[in-house]
Amino acid sequence: MKESSVPMDKEILIAKLLNLAEGRETPESWQEWWNEHEAELESLLNRGDFLKLKPCKHGFKWVPVFTSQKGAVAILEKNSVKCNSSHFYQEQYLEELDAFCKEQKRQQREKQKEFKDRHPAWFKQYPKFSKALANVLGPSDEILPAATEAQIDKQEELLKFIFPDKV
Repeated sequence: MKESSVPMDKEILIAKLLNLAEGRETPESWQEWWNEHEAELESLLNRGDFLKLKPCKHGFKWVPVFTSQKGAVAILEKNSVKCNSSHFYQEQYLEELDAFCKEQKRQQREKQKEFKDRHPAWFKQYPKFSKALANVLGPSDEILPAATEAQIDKQEELLKFIFPDKV
């Protein structure tokens, strides 16, 4: 008999929360179970406990199960159920975060090198400014060429303002 066909009761919930608290769920198994039982859980739990347990939507794989684990531990403690809370989800999240940060730094270095290669004259004429600018460039930042006279005229017309000659 499938687990989802069994009506949710406190005993089934406690067993699932123990699995979660003790690190025996995967992000996929937890999310799948949550999706199958969300409506039942919403009626079985008070709003605060429901929201503590609800997996958050996140770009990282381990964050939703890690945050739900904290909610599970709180619910178990409130119901005087002892558990050995696992650090597995936190460790997996920290590994995932570390890999993400390393990739972001790699992309940042790549973007900085590309910027330096594209604008060597800037680095000769304005070395401090160019280095500072390169250091803050993010993966999605883009340095566009200077505006043309026609673009400046159009912008002045839209703003109903004439830029000073120095600009």
